[in-house]
Amino acid sequence: MTIAPNRSLRPLWEAEVLDFLTIRGRVVFSDWNVSTIRGLTTALAGADWEAVLGAQVLANERTAEDLLRAYHLAPREMERNREEIGKISRGRLRGRVDARGTLRLRRRKQDETLWLVRRSVRRWQTEDNAAIAGFLAHLLTVSAEAASGERGGWRARVAHLHGLIERLLRAEPLRHVAPSSQWPSHEIPPTLVSRSPFYRILWSYARAWRESVWNRDPGAIRERLGGGWLLAEDDDQLFELFVLSRLVEVIYRLGPWDDFLIKPSVTDSQVILTARQGEIEITIRYDRAPQTEGAYRWLFRSYEALDAAMRRPDLQLTVSGVGRHPRTCLIEVKATSPTSSYGRESVYKALGYLKDYADLWKDEADNRYPRGMVVFASDVTPLVSRSDRVRAHELLLSGHAILEEDLTALIIRMLEPDGGSREIETPAT
Repeated sequence: MTIAPNRSLRPLWEAEVLDFLTIRGRVVFSDWNVSTIRGLTTALAGADWEAVLGAQVLANERTAEDLLRAYHLAPREMERNREEIGKISRGRLRGRVDARGTLRLRRRKQDETLWLVRRSVRRWQTEDNAAIAGFLAHLLTVSAEAASGERGGWRARVAHLHGLIERLLRAEPLRHVAPSSQWPSHEIPPTLVSRSPFYRILWSYARAWRESVWNRDPGAIRERLGGGWLLAEDDDQLFELFVLSRLVEVIYRLGPWDDFLIKPSVTDSQVILTARQGEIEITIRYDRAPQTEGAYRWLFRSYEALDAAMRRPDLQLTVSGVGRHPRTCLIEVKATSPTSSYGRESVYKALGYLKDYADLWKDEADNRYPRGMVVFASDVTPLVSRSDRVRAHELLLSGHAILEEDLTALIIRMLEPDGGSREIETPAT
């Protein structure tokens, strides 16, 4: 259970994570190499950006309510065109006889029993209906990746709404409408939008979508949905992404780097960040178990239903090329305070990681830097200097208010060559 000591921090975390990563999920993006972290959102291109928007729209509860309402409104509110069609008939006549057409028809066919009858019909294939169907079909296409795979959390909501849109397109009367791929350039008349809730609901999403895609800005979608963004399911996961974004930015500021490569598809990439400068390399693994079996593997092999895969820290920071062996710090993130029972348990969990994964540091002669770190949302008050905490402590505790300074000091310490002893200084943030 997540215990958030200060709910007012959540909007700040959301805004910062949106700038950094935008989405947590299995939407596949290309690798990006950008100069600043805040350029990540604008680096999204074409289908990638629309996949983000599609997952956001279909993961929202308001969208589910609106789509269900539109599903029930469609049969009685969709507009139809009236047009006359001609039909050749014999015997009983239904419709209006076209006298001139009948004469021409009989003359051509040499048959005096034929009649040309014109009937008024109503067709669903209007430009406005084709635009609505086109938008819904487009939404299905761009959100297909997010609707597939595992069906837990927000992905279950995406899959549910994906199915609802498919039902809407197959049901009466939309099944008679061929979707138009030109829907972004179409405009439904304001009078129709004003008098019909069906068109008003769906076209408001289409307009917001169009504006967000053209402007590369989620503002219109967020306004239509009443705020929020597709991020983590709870405060712990959101805070993890926030700390990840701060860590990446701190590393970037410690450059310049020869290579600075971010792989934001966090569930598919083993390494989410690689920064290189000469022989020095810094990597970040996110939500991945360390690449060693662990000292307690015997326990998980001795009993049924114990999931060894759950023994993974939130972040793994590794520095290579400084000393003879890679240096690793395992980071646990908790959206609570260290004074809560959940917070205290997290400290012992981190200490357990240090014992379980001791093989990561078996070649190090001494404890030169914190091998573990727990980041809390608040209430972390150090009683010793930052320099002492990153030099003499095996486990470093930090909080939202001092996070960037602690991360900077930690990385500087991990980058020190063997025998280095300079004072730790952190830049103003």
